Amino acid sequence: MSIFGKKNKNGDRSVNLKYIDGVEAYSNGTAVALSIDNTNECITMIARVYKKPPVHLKFEQVTGVRVVSEKEIIEKVKVLLVELLLVKYYLGHWELLLEEYLV
Repeated sequence: MSIFGKKNKNGDRSVNLKYIDGVEAYSNGTAVALSIDNTNECITMIARVYKKPPVHLKFEQVTGVRVVSEKEIIEKVKVLLVELLLVKYYLGHWELLLEEYLV
């Protein structure tokens, strides 16, 4: 089954999603409708709840698409935070060592 399985009012293939990241005008968690506009050769993103300007991405601008779950995103963020804390911890020790030898 296709991701764009349903059609919107204009007859274009459409899907409702929760927006995550990548477009400045939209914030994380916004409910959006993505539709394929074959006439203008673009994908259109429209906010479903808030009054946001529609975003039109030409097919050439889309370089990759990946379907991920919210759980996968949360796990990735957790891993990045742990890595950041470890780096900060070890760099803190290096700073103490450098101060000790430089003074």
